[in-house]
Amino acid sequence: MRAYSLPVGAFDHLKNLQRHLQRTIDPTGERHTVTNSEALTELLNDHYRLGVVAGFKDRTTSELCRDLANGTLVVVPAPREGSLA
Repeated sequence: MRAYSLPVGAFDHLKNLQRHLQRTIDPTGERHTVTNSEALTELLNDHYRLGVVAGFKDRTTSELCRDLANGTLVVVPAPREGSLA
């Protein structure tokens, strides 16, 4: 067990993700209750995956997220295999 503190905004973001995961996994909480640790793990996994994409674009994760949020980087589906796109 490790103790750490988060700024209020970061904690609120974590709790919102936890609520979203709970609604997605088991809305009633009868079979499973999503913990702070599970939500943080999901958040870190998402950050890792964004880092991989950012690396392919020779950018930092922060730059990638900023550009996505500002609309200066638009994500489009990859062409389907065999298409001429």
